[in-house]
Amino acid sequence: MNNIAVTDALGGVVIDNHAHLDDKRFKKDIDEVVKRAKEKLDAVFLPASSFRSNRRVLQLHRAYPEFLYPMAGMDPMACLKKPEKIDDVEIWAKEEKDIIAIGEVGLEYYHAAEEKERQKINLGRFIALANEIHKPLVIHCREAWSDIFKELERAEVNVILHAFSGGLEEIKRAIDSSFYISLATNICYPENIRLIKHIPLDIMLLETDSPYLHPYRQGRNEPANVWESARKISEIKGIELKELNNIINKNTWKAFKVRGA
Repeated sequence: MNNIAVTDALGGVVIDNHAHLDDKRFKKDIDEVVKRAKEKLDAVFLPASSFRSNRRVLQLHRAYPEFLYPMAGMDPMACLKKPEKIDDVEIWAKEEKDIIAIGEVGLEYYHAAEEKERQKINLGRFIALANEIHKPLVIHCREAWSDIFKELERAEVNVILHAFSGGLEEIKRAIDSSFYISLATNICYPENIRLIKHIPLDIMLLETDSPYLHPYRQGRNEPANVWESARKISEIKGIELKELNNIINKNTWKAFKVRGA
């Protein structure tokens, strides 16, 4: 059965807009992981979480062009550890034309609440960078919702709230701000399912956040598992899987401005 037949049988195609395939847990079998993803997905987007990962995700993109798409960035903890590398990421993002977004960047108050001001300064630099090069922002936020929405008032580009962990108030603020909400595969966890019905389809994206957040807490996650989220959302929303995936994919290409969207 070819890939088109497989995806038609499953319910169309779907995109994983956030997977850390540069993680060392994929080093031994990356080709097999990508092969499984290609059987079920239209594309996988690769965030950069550390300075070194910027180069690795670009290398993966060049190995699998038109399927793996790279971002440029540093997550909040990486920025705190090596703030001098932010300059290098800014240069990298401006020079590398294949970069599709600035991410993941943001605020991490769960692990570093004592560094709020430094984190906001770092995020401000990435917001300015995204505005300058006209690339969307992929945002990491843990226990920092009030500040993240305030900081993002300066954003002049599309904003994707990665692995959304907010509640009803944050959903409302995202809607009012015209932000996209990206649901990771932990949306399949019983404690998270309740959020699905409150998130409009026209701002919804899907991701795995691989190798993290396996939909059934069964070890390493991978992009092919994004289908588990799609099935759960289809069930909760009462919409055919193929129709749902068509909507999600259109949202994703539009949010990231890829493939002429």
